[in-house]
Amino acid sequence: MLARRDRTLHPGFGEKKEIIDAIEAGRKAEADMQMARADMQAAGGYLAEMDKFLGDKEKMLKALDQMLQFEEDMKDHFNHAIRLTLEAYQVGPKVQDGPVVRPKDPAGRGQWSAGLVAIWKPELLYDTKSFRRVSGMDGQNHFLGGEINLTETGAGTSPDGKVVILRQIFENASRAGNPGLLGYLLHHESQHFTDLVTRGRDDYDQGELRAYTQSLKMADVFELSEDDKTFFRNRKKEHRQKIEGGRRGSLFPTPEQEKLKKVEGNRKMHNH
Repeated sequence: MLARRDRTLHPGFGEKKEIIDAIEAGRKAEADMQMARADMQAAGGYLAEMDKFLGDKEKMLKALDQMLQFEEDMKDHFNHAIRLTLEAYQVGPKVQDGPVVRPKDPAGRGQWSAGLVAIWKPELLYDTKSFRRVSGMDGQNHFLGGEINLTETGAGTSPDGKVVILRQIFENASRAGNPGLLGYLLHHESQHFTDLVTRGRDDYDQGELRAYTQSLKMADVFELSEDDKTFFRNRKKEHRQKIEGGRRGSLFPTPEQEKLKKVEGNRKMHNH
């Protein structure tokens, strides 16, 4: 198992500026990508019933190439910002890889994930409707993902240890001029990853309550505003109320939900 070294989490001005610069470069690439997509759509034209392309094919293909290149640039810059943040704030679980411990799911689901090798490697997930197939230790394929609400979710840690960071946090950090927002989010996800490989994940709400409790202790290190602190405290309160009300949510979809995710994921792949 790989272990992270510990030190005081207080990056200097230069380190924080480097993170913000990487975020700004990613946002510029994102804007360029969106412009290239608009150019591609403006140049395209396809009449399905006549099987005939009516647009400027050369212009459309050029715009498509540009869009794909800008997309790669965007991912590179945002993922670079993640790596810089991990280093600057020394955020991350002490155990950075290892087998998934059997989950303590209240519905008894997700036992297929026990024994999968989890690796701490947070990275950008740009698509807000994403599906993944995971091969479980039971020899079966399991389907995760779905629609993501960016107003409620900034990141996620899957049962196999895959950690994703959504684009909205980069915009928030850029607007606030504070890379600590990204640092806070990574710290939060590191709590989930630690549970995954050391004690086993609890139900959704218990895991979130524990992660918010630990990460809010570091609020001042990440220089969170009072509004940010209030937002995260309210989220923590919501999870506590669900636990106290006996309304704990499972981390794992039911077999029926998995079937729907499989259908939606296959449909999305076919449409693309």
